[in-house]
Formats: sequence, structure tokens, C-alpha cells
Amino acid sequence: MARQRGRGQGSKGPFLPPKASLYISVLITLVSSRGYAATS
Repeated sequence: MARQRGRGQGSKGPFLPPKASLYISVLITLVSSRGYAATS
């Protein structure tokens, strides 16, 4: 039981909330588009 509880708390740490992941994905797309525009 104790091990399962520890795993549950630990697993919650790395996972980001939906808003954070969405923001990161948008940020990556913006950066990639900038790099593509700069190269081309």
C-alpha cells in the first residue's frame, strides 16, 4: 500500500497540467516556425 501511494505522488510530479503542455507546444511551434523562416 505504502509503495503504491509513493508511486502515485511521484507520478503526479512529472506530468504537466493541460494548460502548461498546450503552452509549451505552442511555444515550440513558434520557435520552429521562426527557425524555418530564418533558414528560408
